[in-house]
Amino acid sequence: MHIEKIKQGLKDFDLILIGWSGGKDSTACVELVCQALPDKPVVALHINFGGAEFHELRSFLKKQAEFLRQRHKNLQVVDVQSEETFWTGILGKGYGFPRDRFRWCQRFKIESAKKFREKLKSVGKVIEVVGIRQEESLHRAKHQELFYMDGKYAPILHWSTEQVWEFLLENGHTELARFYRDFYSNGECPYALGFEDVPAKKLSLCGGRSGCWCCTVISEKKLKKELEGKGLKELFQFVKSFKEEAQEPQNRLPFTHRGRRFSRWMGMLSLKFRERKLKELLDLQQKLGIELITQEEQKKIEEHWQDQRRRFGALLEKSCERKKERQQALSLALSKGGGEHARLR
Repeated sequence: MHIEKIKQGLKDFDLILIGWSGGKDSTACVELVCQALPDKPVVALHINFGGAEFHELRSFLKKQAEFLRQRHKNLQVVDVQSEETFWTGILGKGYGFPRDRFRWCQRFKIESAKKFREKLKSVGKVIEVVGIRQEESLHRAKHQELFYMDGKYAPILHWSTEQVWEFLLENGHTELARFYRDFYSNGECPYALGFEDVPAKKLSLCGGRSGCWCCTVISEKKLKKELEGKGLKELFQFVKSFKEEAQEPQNRLPFTHRGRRFSRWMGMLSLKFRERKLKELLDLQQKLGIELITQEEQKKIEEHWQDQRRRFGALLEKSCERKKERQQALSLALSKGGGEHARLR
């Protein structure tokens, strides 16, 4: 019945674009659409986020892409490198770490997807299919089941996690289930007991996630469990200390990477601090023997640095020096007599 609804809903479009992360929801969308419209061109778009993506995830995505291509002859899987990544944002542009209300890393992915969609205008009428589900947030729960919004179509909006896995397992996506079971130490296990013979309604669900090893939007506890579960304790410590140091005033400038001054909030990370953290990241990459930052990202970071040196010059360092001098002067004043007054007050 659901297949027929999708067929009717998308029949008037010339091409169907699906944002594909490789996870269960977007894969379910690919499977649904390709089954509903086997003769219509479908493009599964993955935005590559550079060295921030788990190495095991990138390797798995390549296998999954080939699996889907072999399964659906009308499907094309496209991998697009994001122009900006987590590391070019932090180390290059000098952004602070992403947070709930400012997930600038997501904005980079969205911008890359928009540019790709612009190239498809000559194809004809294009619709984008997204794998959002109401179960994931209260905001999404307010929307209707199958709907259009800004050129997007959400076929699994009202599906539960159990329904997603039931559909995938019925259609042979056992390797995806294995990946969720084996890869995410704090993630989602699609089997409660054994493996092949567990009914979908008895699935064990505990909040799986995928994506970037440096993600700081999730809780520190979850990030620690996930990285340490993969033997990457040092990597967790690096991310943790980097985030803490990035909050320290001496490592921030009073203006943004675009030159806009702050009256209340701290501006971009200082260049000296970013240079030091890049060196630490490269040293850790060599020690662990895994790719944490790509060559392309390093080139992009250097381009941002050169641009900022040209635009801001000595301000990049002088601001930090003045801030440091003020802090030292305050400490000295307190130690010479103001300290007792400060304590009493």
